[in-house]
Amino acid sequence: MNKKIYVFLLFITSAVYLLCGWTAFRNEGDLGLRNVTSYETPTDALHSKGEVIFKTEDYNYFGTSINSPVLIVGDYLYTANSKLLYKLDKAGNIIDKFTLDKPINSTCRTNYTNETIYIPLSDGIIEAIKVTNDGMSKLWVSEEFGNQTLADITIYKDYLYSATTNGNATDGVFFCLNKNDGKTLWTYKNDTGFYWSNSVVYKNKIYFTGENGYLVIHSLVDDTVYDTVKITDKKIRSGITIDKDTGVLYIVSKDDGHIHKVTLNENGEYVNQTESPLVDKATYMYSTSTPTLYDNRLYVGCSVTLNDENPKGAVAVLDKDSLKTIYIAVGNEYAEIKSSPLVRTASGDSDVRCYVYVAENARPGRLLTFADYKENDKDISLKKLYTPVGEYAQYCMDSVCADEDGTIYYSNDSGALFKISYKDFKGLKGVKKANIKKVSKKKVNIAFESDDEDTDTLVYAKFNSKKYKNVAIVSGNSYALTYKKLVGKNKSFKKKDTVSVKFKSRIKAGDEYVYSPYSRVYKYKFK
Repeated sequence: MNKKIYVFLLFITSAVYLLCGWTAFRNEGDLGLRNVTSYETPTDALHSKGEVIFKTEDYNYFGTSINSPVLIVGDYLYTANSKLLYKLDKAGNIIDKFTLDKPINSTCRTNYTNETIYIPLSDGIIEAIKVTNDGMSKLWVSEEFGNQTLADITIYKDYLYSATTNGNATDGVFFCLNKNDGKTLWTYKNDTGFYWSNSVVYKNKIYFTGENGYLVIHSLVDDTVYDTVKITDKKIRSGITIDKDTGVLYIVSKDDGHIHKVTLNENGEYVNQTESPLVDKATYMYSTSTPTLYDNRLYVGCSVTLNDENPKGAVAVLDKDSLKTIYIAVGNEYAEIKSSPLVRTASGDSDVRCYVYVAENARPGRLLTFADYKENDKDISLKKLYTPVGEYAQYCMDSVCADEDGTIYYSNDSGALFKISYKDFKGLKGVKKANIKKVSKKKVNIAFESDDEDTDTLVYAKFNSKKYKNVAIVSGNSYALTYKKLVGKNKSFKKKDTVSVKFKSRIKAGDEYVYSPYSRVYKYKFK
């Protein structure tokens, strides 16, 4: 084929794929686009607006409510909870819902293709639901493989692949279905199960791992095992990431927090492997995060213990070839990062390689981010982008996704679906209007107005000709100022005493504050 025609067709194929939205957990697909987006997502608190757009009330798992990761199809969002599949608009309004044959498990990683959503359910079954503008209807339900279906769904041509576990690492089955009718084509059993596993297709073979630490290389359609390779003595509870340009698989083992690099030859056969700790200076690590690969770097969530301190959630940034730890982005104590990191690319002339997003598996289930600067090799801190509050504060195992508007979506175990959208921030204007009224001989009330949202107001006041001092930081729009607060003595204002007031507004962006200019000065003279 002519090279120009091939490149053009590849571009068209990629564009069509992208236009579908976010069609599976980590946007799993056949083009190597896993968890990488170029859409302009918000990168700091000043340029974002977070909100709860949907919440279910079904609590099945120890007082929690689990939504499946969101699928984005055109203008609609799809998520499952308990026995219901919801179709939502992007404001979170319920457009339609469908009752499933069984409830979802504690993890439910769905997949969409050709107007059909494939949903893993309890007792090891897959249900296929047709979704169109006319409504939702059941196409088929697979046989029951038993246990829990906690693995991803991989779809390749007419085939669907997933797996089960009993949660105790003593039983499970990997299976292949005909995606058009749900009939079983083959199964592969082991004595440990497949917990949070995924599979990848390469060179007309399928590759998958289980909790027994083995990599299985299997025929796509026939019940034929080409090879089984011992990767680790530890459990594997994460998915495989593939670099299709080099024929390399990246696999994380759970209890030691090691990353394994498996090299394949041009026929997709096993050649060799190397391994390295995610964080080379850690005293203990733990990881169930599936790596995200971008621009020769790997981004992996984990829990890390440094210098015998309490464990903290972190994202390890690694060189994909050497597996060397370049640096880590560190979060909060006892707040493991289970998320597979979402990577947003940056422009070529930027000092930033990309922006990375994860959620933490601890209350309140914050959305965290950091910028991966091209020249940085020093450890940094994860920054808060959104914090659920009140009834929405819960643990979070979800990985975030983004739509073409740069809007980020994720859920935590409260059953809430969060939406974080880009907000154009042009600076704080500060207080535009204020008035001061006498309440008593010892007190005045200061009321003020501002066009800024979600800000604090710093109130500065002075008595007669003395210096201004910051008397209050107010989250509302009024403040009662007493003589004692202003002067420091328990006395009263006298005739001709003057109170002068000016203001600044502030908002927190990450770990720092941004301030408005001072307002004009407002005065009150006692009569």
